[in-house]
Amino acid sequence: MTDVDGMDRPVNVGNPQMGWGSDVAAEMLRRMGIKYLSMNPGASYRGFHDSIVNYLGNSDPQMLLCLHEDHAVHIAQGYAKATDEPMGCILHSNVGLMHGMMGVFNAWCNRVPMVIMGATGPVDAPKRRPWIDWIHTMKDQGALVRNFVKYDDEPRSAQALAETMVRVNKTIRTAPMAPAYVCLDAGLQESAIVSCHRRRHRRLSQVSMRRRIYWSAPKIRSS
Repeated sequence: MTDVDGMDRPVNVGNPQMGWGSDVAAEMLRRMGIKYLSMNPGASYRGFHDSIVNYLGNSDPQMLLCLHEDHAVHIAQGYAKATDEPMGCILHSNVGLMHGMMGVFNAWCNRVPMVIMGATGPVDAPKRRPWIDWIHTMKDQGALVRNFVKYDDEPRSAQALAETMVRVNKTIRTAPMAPAYVCLDAGLQESAIVSCHRRRHRRLSQVSMRRRIYWSAPKIRSS
């Protein structure tokens, strides 16, 4: 029997450190206990895809490559029905979400827990590539499935993303169970994370610089 796990693991990834917004999404899926992610790859979540491979090492969760988004959603639904545990799937931008919508509706009707990860953007227009990023960006992408998911969100920061994933985990596992949809901004996925320590050091450095400028400036004394 072929050792698929051995074939699908990246080699020499070293000791990866959380450094990008997409790493937060990947880390939260692991902490939620999601073991697999069915997907049909797309450019809108290229940062997230990279995090699954190079940050997580394609393990917990492991990617399952599918030929169509409808397949990806139904595999996740079948896994949940067989194990009573949620599985994840990824749907590319608006087009992939529309391809998978029938599967999402079926999962809603069957009351199964599922984490549906999606992507759009970059939301910041100057960061978009000509044409393709524009047609793959929607103002409110979650509206396409809002009537048949239990929760949806499009977080705007790494911290908001972590909080969203905690809420998703609680929501989908609470009866009546149902899917939840999280839309990741492509710009956020590829944004570097600034740690609290680095942010505090930068703030203190700025304060120190302002003080040096103040004390080095000539003082105006009243006569």
